[in-house]
Amino acid sequence: MSLSDLASLGSFVSGIAVLVSLIFLYFQIRQVNQQVRHAEKFQRAQITHSRTTRGIEMQTNFSAPGLAEIVVRARKGATDLAEMELYVFSAYQTALFSHWEDSFYQHAEGLMGDRAFETATNLMRASLSNVATRVTWRRSKSAFAADFRRFIDGLQAEASVTPYSQALDEWKADVAAELAAG
Repeated sequence: MSLSDLASLGSFVSGIAVLVSLIFLYFQIRQVNQQVRHAEKFQRAQITHSRTTRGIEMQTNFSAPGLAEIVVRARKGATDLAEMELYVFSAYQTALFSHWEDSFYQHAEGLMGDRAFETATNLMRASLSNVATRVTWRRSKSAFAADFRRFIDGLQAEASVTPYSQALDEWKADVAAELAAG
C-alpha cells in the first residue's frame, strides 16, 4: 500500500469519524431540547401552582371573621366605615389588585396560558361590578403601571355595577330554584 493510499484511507476514516460525531451531536442536541421543553413545562406548572396557592391563601385570609365583616359591609356600599375599617378594606383590595397585576404580567410574558388568563379576567370583571371595588381601584390605580391601569379600566368599563345586596338576593333565588328543582 502506497503512502497516497494510506492518506486516502486516513481521509476516509476521518470523514466517517466526523459523520459519526455529527450524528452523535444531533442526538445530544435533540435530548437537550427535550430537557429544555420539560424544564419550561415544569416552570409553568410551578408558576401556576404558586399563583393558585396565593389565590387560595388570599381567599382563606380574607374570609377571617373580622375582615370578612368589613369586606361585606364595604361591598354593600356602607358609607359609615370607620377609618381603620377603610384601611383594612383598602389593604384587602390592594392585595387583590396586586394579584391581578401579577396575572396580567405573567400572561404578557407568556408565563400564563390564554385559558387561565381568561378565567382570571372573568373573575376580575366580576369583582369590578362591585361599587366598593370600583371606588378602591379609582383611588389606588395611580400606584400601578399604565398598561395595567388601561387593562383594568377597560374591564371596569365592560362590567356593569351590581349592588351587593342584589347579588345576595340573586343567590337566595338561585338556591331556592335549585331546591325546588331537586
